[in-house]
Amino acid sequence: MYLFQALPIWIPASTFNMFDKIINNFIWQRRKPRIRQKLLLSPREKGGLGLPNLKLYWAAQLRVVVEWLGQDEETNWISLENNAGPLVPPEAIPFMEGKHWKDLKIENEWINCTYRVWSLVRKKIGAPSTISRIVKIAKITDFFSKQTG
Repeated sequence: MYLFQALPIWIPASTFNMFDKIINNFIWQRRKPRIRQKLLLSPREKGGLGLPNLKLYWAAQLRVVVEWLGQDEETNWISLENNAGPLVPPEAIPFMEGKHWKDLKIENEWINCTYRVWSLVRKKIGAPSTISRIVKIAKITDFFSKQTG
């Protein structure tokens, strides 16, 4: 899990499919699988083998979003990202819509990857893309453009 958390890079679905294939080949010794992948990933208490779901480990990158929102004084890397990154503060990034995100043309790949992972997870769980109450309105760049436009 550490590897997926430490490397905030975009991993395509084909890579996860390849990982699953390697694991399945190891478990089934290149024979036809006898149990569905879903059952293999299920916890042992539910009759599964408790194999790791690598996609969920990859989503562990979202811990960065929690730290963006928290703005703890001890996390020095947030101020580095703030200075090297977008025109928007990190705590507003998770609540931006995709079209506004693309307009910013962020060059920081770590921020881009975290945003992409967050967007993917947000769609999967059905979370709304509306603005959260905890974000200061003055820090949302597209708020003022909507009011004046």
